[in-house]
Order: sequence, then structure tokens, then C-alpha cells
Amino acid sequence: MPKELTKSDWSIASDFLGVQKLFENLKLGPYSDKEASLLALAKRFQKELFLVFLLICGLLFHIIRVNQLVFKRTKELRTAISQRDAMSEIAKKRLKRLTQLEKRGMVSQISSVLAHELKQPISSVTNYAKGLSKYLSKTNNSDEILHEAVREIDRGIRRAGDIVEKVRSYSKSSKDQLSVISLKDCAQKAIDSIKAFAPSQLKISSNLNSNPQIEADPLEIELLIFNLLKNAAEAAESLGENGSIICAVENSETQAIVSVKDNGPRISSEQLEKMKSALQESVKPDGLGLGLSIILAIAEKYRARIDFEQLEPQGLQIFITFPKQQK
Repeated sequence: MPKELTKSDWSIASDFLGVQKLFENLKLGPYSDKEASLLALAKRFQKELFLVFLLICGLLFHIIRVNQLVFKRTKELRTAISQRDAMSEIAKKRLKRLTQLEKRGMVSQISSVLAHELKQPISSVTNYAKGLSKYLSKTNNSDEILHEAVREIDRGIRRAGDIVEKVRSYSKSSKDQLSVISLKDCAQKAIDSIKAFAPSQLKISSNLNSNPQIEADPLEIELLIFNLLKNAAEAAESLGENGSIICAVENSETQAIVSVKDNGPRISSEQLEKMKSALQESVKPDGLGLGLSIILAIAEKYRARIDFEQLEPQGLQIFITFPKQQK
């Protein structure tokens, strides 16, 4: 070649194919990337990025699957715990009910024995009361207090005899003779009976303006109200002359309500809940719990509802709600 054109000399050519391939693999020289961009990097490491994507997808799938399994197992565990708690609560209620039935069975057996043994002495006392009454009439005794005492003895013995006969009828499994009765009359008889039982200084009042009718055994309803009054009298007895109880009868179109209110000392929430839920344990330290058991048994028999109300600043009111006899 003319020197004046290229200013070069002729030389022997060499094969640089290996160097060219090395530059191409190392991306050097003319084979280097002209632009350093994310797209270029993605193209360059697309295999590696694809593997990382698959790994991330697999990890996410594993996390989601594990969370689903944990949620499912937790839900099953909660359901099992709820069922166990429900079964435990049912078992407790059944055990409590069984305890009630067992106590009532024992009381029934003892009552049958007592009723059998008391029938004879009650008959003797009745005869003596009648004989004393005839003797006073024959001797023209004008002592009114003595006559009143004999009448009260006769009335009390008659009531005791009715109770004994009722217990004997239970032991013989005889069916109750239900009739439409006056709730007012039963309440008045119970009040008359509690006046002989309660302390003389205790104020006993009543509100018997209503006279609802229910279908029941009058002696059982009288016994129920008497036990309510007895519990109220024992609660208010510690107040002395300041103690008072009130028995009331209320009437509505579909219900008849008997309520007994006392102003006794305030009981604790635990005792109130025990009375509401159990009704078979006495809240008094020396009690047997039979009063509330009798109340519950009679109330259940006649589909009556028992409600308790804590009064302020002290006292307790109990409501027994009976379904009225429909015409």
C-alpha cells in the first residue's frame, strides 16, 4: 500500500480468534454492554431471576398452606374445647339435678316415716283439744284467752293433720286432686300460720287486694308461700323491732304473682347467685336447704317462675309467677 495513504507497513497476519472469543465471553471491548439498564440486567440474568421467582412463589405457597392448616387446626381445637365445655356444663347441671332428686328422695322417705309415726300423736292431740273445748263449754268457763288458745291449738293440729295426710298420699303415689283455687286465700292462710312462727316484734303486713285464680293443690301453694315467709322472717329476725316482711298478690290477664319482701341484711352476690342457680343449698350456716328445695319443687310442678330482686339499701324480694287458669 502506498505509504502516503496509510502510513503503515506490510506485515504477516495472525489468527486472534481465541482472543476474540475471550473478549466475547467476558463482554469486553467491542462486546461490552453499551447501556447499563435494568432491562439489560434482566436479559443477562434471566435464568437466575426465573429461578428466584420460582423460589419466592414456592415460599409464598408454603406460607399460605401452613397458615391455612394452622387456622383449620385452631378452629377444630376451639370447636373441641367448646364442645368439651358444653358437655362439662351439661354434666354439672345433671349432677346438680341428680343431687336435688337424691335429696328429695331422702326427704320423701324420711317424710313418709314421720307421717306414719305422727298420725297417732296428732290424732291424740286433736281428741284432747276437742275434749278440752267441750269441758270448757260444759263448765261455763268465760276465759276468752283460754278459748282462743284452744281454738288455735285445734286449728294448728288440723293443719298438721292435713300436711301429714298429704305426705302419706305422696308415699302412696296417689294422684293430686287439682282444683281452681284462690291465691289470695292461700296467701292469707300462710300469713296466719307464719304469725305463730315468727318473732312477735316482727312486722308482718300484706297486700292482698287482688284475687287471681290458679289450678293447683291449695295445701301445696300454702306450703310454698309459708316457706317464702319463713325464709323472709329468718332474714329479718336479726333487725328486731325494725324487721318487716310484706306478702303481696298481683293479678294480670295471663299471670298470677306472689311476692314476699323483707328488709333483712344484704346478702352477697355469691349467695344470691347460689339461690338463683342451685336452689338446693342453704345460704344459712345452720340450714339444710330444704326450704328452697320445697319452693323449687312446687314451683316446677305448676310451671311457675322464680325471680329474685336485691333491694336497696338492703333486703330481698322473691317473685313466684304462676300461669293463670284460663276460662
